[in-house]
Amino acid sequence: MSNIPPHLTGLTPQQVQESQKRFGLNQMEAAEKTGWYAMLLDILKEPMLVLLIAVAIIYVMVGNYSEAIFMAGAIVSVAGLLL
Repeated sequence: MSNIPPHLTGLTPQQVQESQKRFGLNQMEAAEKTGWYAMLLDILKEPMLVLLIAVAIIYVMVGNYSEAIFMAGAIVSVAGLLL
């Protein structure tokens, strides 16, 4: 029928059934969904985000509010990438 060598044709239907009985179906378990608070804690543990928050706080402390606003935008951007 085709030019596929016999050793590359795959399993026969009988071999598939035997394999499924022995090893189970070839599928992954659904990951358990986590709450938004768990995701927020994971994001806040990222070193880059902690650094950006520290820089934003320093900018507010020295009165450079335009840079602090820019850092807040960067924080939102990095947090969006981590989701």
